[in-house]
Amino acid sequence: TNIGQLQREYGLDAITLGLAAEDSLDELKAALFAVTAFSSIMAILSGVVVGGNAGATLTYLFAVLPIIFLGVGSTAPGLISAVIEVGKTRLDPKYGERRIKHEAAHFLMGYLCGVPIQGYDVDGALPEVTLYDTRKGALTRAPMDMRLTRDEANGLSVVAMSGAVAEVNAMGDAKGGQQDLELLNKILQRVDPPLSPDQMQQQTRWAAAEAARLLKTHDGAYQSLVGALEQKCSVAECIAKLETAKQA
Repeated sequence: TNIGQLQREYGLDAITLGLAAEDSLDELKAALFAVTAFSSIMAILSGVVVGGNAGATLTYLFAVLPIIFLGVGSTAPGLISAVIEVGKTRLDPKYGERRIKHEAAHFLMGYLCGVPIQGYDVDGALPEVTLYDTRKGALTRAPMDMRLTRDEANGLSVVAMSGAVAEVNAMGDAKGGQQDLELLNKILQRVDPPLSPDQMQQQTRWAAAEAARLLKTHDGAYQSLVGALEQKCSVAECIAKLETAKQA
């Protein structure tokens, strides 16, 4: 699957999936500017309004915030990106709809690809689906157990990319693409024999295309599952709805 085919047949690209590196870099720059501006203002106000030793202490603390931000950004940029994504998503008025469609896609792809469900939280404001990272379910930490065959990686890749693809299909773009891509990279790094960078890129495009194809093919089951998650149905009830839709 090449980029042109992905765009032509499924309307997917790095921008709509929320995977564009340029966008992430711009967001990190904006975040650094915001942290620096906030720290400068608060440091000045601490010295002027609070004054004394307490004011000096607060001024120092606010002054080192940009340095801490740069330190975290250089050692764990994914952490900063994740926080930015959470903030953007929470400010989205359609966050609830996005989240349910995103989680429903992960659930459906796990069901279709034979990846068992590890957890399903219906106690929060919105449901959250957690799948095991292999079809074998729980694994030990033994090195051999942590490796994945190419076949196992294929199914898990589709599961990982399905949430962002479902968002694009329903909303025109994805807000949770970066988290899905990070999950996919962790999966692909465990493939034995190892994949080259080019093979990883090809696998990412293939997984997005396959997720789009399966979502289209099983749209009835997907819509039924979206409704089940909105009603906070149990895992058994969700699977029953999938089985019913499958037989229809």
